[in-house]
Amino acid sequence: MQTVQSESTVDARSGTPLVAQIAWVVLVSVYGVVFLAALPHLARAMRQACSAAPCSVFALRVEDLPELAAAGLTVAQYAAFQVMVEAMLGIVCAAMALVVFWRARHEWIGLLTSFTLVAFWLSYMSNGAPLLAQSSLVAARLVTLLGTIGALSFAALLLVFPNGRFVPRWTRYLLLLLVVLAAIEQVIVAAGFGLEMGTYSGAFLVILLVVYFVAIGAQVYRYRRVSDPLQRQQTKWVVLGMAGTVLAMLAYFVLFEPVALALQPGWLKFRIVATVVMLAMILLVPLTLAFAILRYRLWDIDVIVRRTLVYAALTVLLALVYFGSVTLLTALFSSITGQQSALAIVVSTLLIAALFSPLRRRVQNWIDRRFFRKKYDAQQVLAQFAVAARDETDLDALTAELAQVIQETLQPEHVSVWLRDHTPNEIVRNEV
Repeated sequence: MQTVQSESTVDARSGTPLVAQIAWVVLVSVYGVVFLAALPHLARAMRQACSAAPCSVFALRVEDLPELAAAGLTVAQYAAFQVMVEAMLGIVCAAMALVVFWRARHEWIGLLTSFTLVAFWLSYMSNGAPLLAQSSLVAARLVTLLGTIGALSFAALLLVFPNGRFVPRWTRYLLLLLVVLAAIEQVIVAAGFGLEMGTYSGAFLVILLVVYFVAIGAQVYRYRRVSDPLQRQQTKWVVLGMAGTVLAMLAYFVLFEPVALALQPGWLKFRIVATVVMLAMILLVPLTLAFAILRYRLWDIDVIVRRTLVYAALTVLLALVYFGSVTLLTALFSSITGQQSALAIVVSTLLIAALFSPLRRRVQNWIDRRFFRKKYDAQQVLAQFAVAARDETDLDALTAELAQVIQETLQPEHVSVWLRDHTPNEIVRNEV
């Protein structure tokens, strides 16, 4: 069988020293601590209705409470939903990062990619981290520093993916300028000169946006002029995810958040759905990266990421079913009995338990068909052969069936089946 080795794999294997891997573990552990510490702050904030402007787009306002009650939901359930979304996004990013690190920790591009998947959550996806930053000066400085590192790592990954090289070469100086500005701002923030904690200067934000757009353009240039066919297949999905994420962030900060904050009462459901859609768009980065890894063997970690995709998708579907059923059943029981009932939660839990196994099989079959087509086809062929071998009694027909299975699953240039005859020490060779 002919195999094609990607240039990205060869170029990226420059050998990372042990100290770089240890630094990765330390930094990611810090991000993990911040992630866990931020969840209680988010839960407390979501359980309190905001009565004085400005209110966060995710926070309940006082005028939203009647609509929330009319939908059969409590403030605690709304807070649990927001915490679940936050935790799910962080877990998906962390799972993908750990998988890439485990298989590509000896490659610089592997370390950068896996670290960016973790740092990306804090910089662009976390709603709890800003709340944690308000708890103390140390937390504020830590969150600001980690957010800046995440923005820089994302920009660097956009510029060097997939082979670890800057294309065009002059883009490295743009990244260097961004790093220098970020370092200066961290010094200014730490010294208390002019900039508030958690904010960035206009110059830094402008350069950051310029780097993002230049990096996307550089990926398009790399795709059309530099990359080989395999690299192009690897790149196109990742570029799609990163471009979609950048556009989603721009749409959120420029359009969605100001509009949502100005909405009148009665639009709570719209704001919840729109927020979830926006966060799902941001998840395009780890998911499209997984697609590139799975389908085009970027770092050859198919099996591990396959399980990650299956259980991540399963978690999302089960969570949607659970909260949907709780909402509907709570409203139904309230209309019948006139009061809240814990029976809705019990029924929803039993429903989730009943759906787990069949839903997992369906999700895994869909992922196998979409990302592991050859593996899926091979499994189907082997299953058919098992049925044929059980029922077939003609040895010649069974031999032909075996050769066909080998041809379809392994695709060799030539197949020979050797059978031992009844005569001792005599072997009969059948050419197929």
